[in-house]
Amino acid sequence: MSAIIKYIASFSEETIDTALRCTFGDDLETFEAGLKSVADKLVKPAKKKKTEKRVILPSAKTIFYEKIVPQIRQKLVEYEQQENSGVDVTWNLELKYRTDFSTIVDLGKLKETHAQIVKEEKTVPNLDLIVVFHRGLLYLSSRELIPEDVNIKDWFTNEFGVSYIVELRYQAFACLILRYPRLIVCGLTFSQIVQYKERIMAYLKDDTKLAARLSVAVNIAAQNKPVDIHPSECFVPKGKFSVEPDFYDPAHNDIPDPEWEDYLEAARREGKLLDIIHSTKEMEQDKLEAVLENMTIIDSTDKITPVEDAAAPNNKK
Repeated sequence: MSAIIKYIASFSEETIDTALRCTFGDDLETFEAGLKSVADKLVKPAKKKKTEKRVILPSAKTIFYEKIVPQIRQKLVEYEQQENSGVDVTWNLELKYRTDFSTIVDLGKLKETHAQIVKEEKTVPNLDLIVVFHRGLLYLSSRELIPEDVNIKDWFTNEFGVSYIVELRYQAFACLILRYPRLIVCGLTFSQIVQYKERIMAYLKDDTKLAARLSVAVNIAAQNKPVDIHPSECFVPKGKFSVEPDFYDPAHNDIPDPEWEDYLEAARREGKLLDIIHSTKEMEQDKLEAVLENMTIIDSTDKITPVEDAAAPNNKK
């Protein structure tokens, strides 16, 4: 009976009234009074409160130690192994995958194309790092050409058409990569490197072994062009910069490092800026010569001979 009543109730009120009159006739008033008596005694069930599921996101510190640091170590090992095996690290964006999917009916072909697209997708951030680094290097080097008695901020804006804070972001990134070149092959994006810059610097200050491994020159082939980044003792700023390098909003919370800017300006005035940025090959040569001084070689008589003695001319008559 309840199903019938529920079905009739799905129509208009007039339909319900007609159905009741046809059923009860003269007893309709008695039936209605009974329904009202029952309705007055009914209590609506309380609405169940929806339980809110709270999603607790990991802190930046947790992400750094559990994700960023392990990735740096893993990717660095992969690069070192590839380097030791004599295989060049190559980042090429070829875009040779199929783009017309209207006639493909083979799932295997789609999966093959998917793999190609994903591979290209991973290459894009790597190439972006190379471009961003060189842009920052350009801005750093251009400081050498700033005339005396000019406003540096205005000069950068007028000459390059970019706000000074945007140029500082690129320069800060370039300084970090110059300090730790192999950080660029650790699979991190520009945003991640900038976001965790302070934590990376603090961590490497304590983990000197990892810092030494990251401070070695990096050799990459990007778009079939050799890219070599040599280490430098360039001062890395302590400021906070946006993870979006080209987005400029005067109200943005960039916090430049005045000490770093003073350091760059002092180096420029003293004529040492380009040496700090670009003279790393000579530094590496000095380190190599220092290592060679302590090396020994074995001659044909199995006699261990210091390198300097072996290299010296034979003055014996």
